[in-house]
Amino acid sequence: MCARLPTLVLLLSILAAACDSGPPTTIEGWAQAVTEASKDKEKAEAAKELKRLARDQLAAGKDLSGVVPALLPLLKEPAPVRSEVAWVLGEIGDKKAVQPLIDAIDYAAAVSDKDAARANGKIAEALGKLKDPAAVPALVKLAKSRDAATALAAVQALGKIGDASAVDALMAIVEDDSKDNFLVKNAIEALGAIGDPKALPLLVKMLFVERRGVSFYREASFAIFQIGEDSTPRLIDILEGKDKEIWDFAKEKGIYEAAIFAKAAQVLGDLGDRRATKALVKKLSYESEYADMRLLPRMFAAEALGRIRDRRAAKKIAQLLDEEEANARKTYAQALVLMGDRSAVGALAESSTKGMGYGAREESQRALARLGGPKDLAKFDAATKKNLQLKTCMDWFEGDKEAIKKNCEKAIAKYKKNTVDKFRPMLEAAAECKDDAKCWVAKLDDPNPRVREKALWELGRLDADEALDAILQKGVAEKKDLEVRFAALNALDSLLFGPGNKGLDKEEAKKASEFLGRLLEEEKGKNYFVRINEDTKRVKLKIDRALRS
Repeated sequence: MCARLPTLVLLLSILAAACDSGPPTTIEGWAQAVTEASKDKEKAEAAKELKRLARDQLAAGKDLSGVVPALLPLLKEPAPVRSEVAWVLGEIGDKKAVQPLIDAIDYAAAVSDKDAARANGKIAEALGKLKDPAAVPALVKLAKSRDAATALAAVQALGKIGDASAVDALMAIVEDDSKDNFLVKNAIEALGAIGDPKALPLLVKMLFVERRGVSFYREASFAIFQIGEDSTPRLIDILEGKDKEIWDFAKEKGIYEAAIFAKAAQVLGDLGDRRATKALVKKLSYESEYADMRLLPRMFAAEALGRIRDRRAAKKIAQLLDEEEANARKTYAQALVLMGDRSAVGALAESSTKGMGYGAREESQRALARLGGPKDLAKFDAATKKNLQLKTCMDWFEGDKEAIKKNCEKAIAKYKKNTVDKFRPMLEAAAECKDDAKCWVAKLDDPNPRVREKALWELGRLDADEALDAILQKGVAEKKDLEVRFAALNALDSLLFGPGNKGLDKEEAKKASEFLGRLLEEEKGKNYFVRINEDTKRVKLKIDRALRS
């Protein structure tokens, strides 16, 4: 007699009378095992084996469209089977499965029926992968499910399908204060993926909404970016105080004017649309009786102008470099770096010796190193000489001279280490390479990350198309130093879309898009890269949009 066997092997006895018949070796064989099993548990075990075999064959690159007819009848089996089969059908990608999947949804499933809820969620995921608009009505219905996981899967699937017929249902979710915040965030992302301007007024509003302490700014701002330049006029109206709906909403919710201006400016910077330049420049002069409120719109407007790379604003931003507050100085200085306009070098050098303390001075000097050219090392050294003087530091303070001296000596040592020693090599490299793109490409192998960063700023400024591969492989792919990657993304954007660009090279753009896609997939879920990959996603989307036009 045969020995007592586990559940899975007992299942195999259904297929043959003898104990040594062996398990099925094909997906069709496992489908038959599911059908012939008499117990739900045995059916579920067979379905898992079917999924395992299908997963292995798909990973090996096998086309499984031929097994779809054998799988479709299994969608009438119990919920655990439907879950596994739905996954397989979604991965195969054959649209013949769309209607059978829709028919397999159990809308009447009780909230307590976890198996049915899981099956509905897996069906929703599969329909999202199949991307057939015919599934939208069913998914809209599932998005109202009381089971959170099912509703989430349906919302995400609607975003993947990208059909505008889902917009109203998704907007209703976003507008409902009672909905789970995570579901609302995903509904906003789905609206962005669809890209219908109809959602724009709501998405703009969600820039400023918080519910139960949760902000939706990140999702809403990216969704607006996905909609694209159709968003610009609305945001300019906000910046100019003309959008009555938003200002009435802000008044009702007690949102500060400065915050409204700042967020609108930031999203305009994301869009990179030069139509916003005039309105943004005006905000560089924003006034408030409160210092922090005064700075907020100015800083975000300057950052936006830097990202737009409209050099007409450079002179106005340079006039703000006398600002004592270090974070504001940093923002203004970095905006000038992003613009790449070396006419601002003199203002950066001058402001490198202005400010009560090293904080603001350091920000100007670092920007000087990033933007400066072959002849600007002398300006950097002149600022350094003044800032290293003990008297410079001691003049900032009153009191016990001996104590002040000791503190200044420590501050000077820190300044030398963190600014002079770190950033001076950038300008040494500039003196060596000048405008020689080949020299700068070679610098991408330098062990000093600041030199690599400088090389990327220069290659972007030079519009060195021949450097694309090096920028991707040695800059965008940088894992340790995110300042290097940030410079690389800006270099890539400048190469493809900058002022000196003579038209999009579609082959180069496609190569860059594919590279960014692989990088984003590789780093998905890794917290260290979350912020930098917000920029990565925007650059990729910008490239993809240009390739479609």
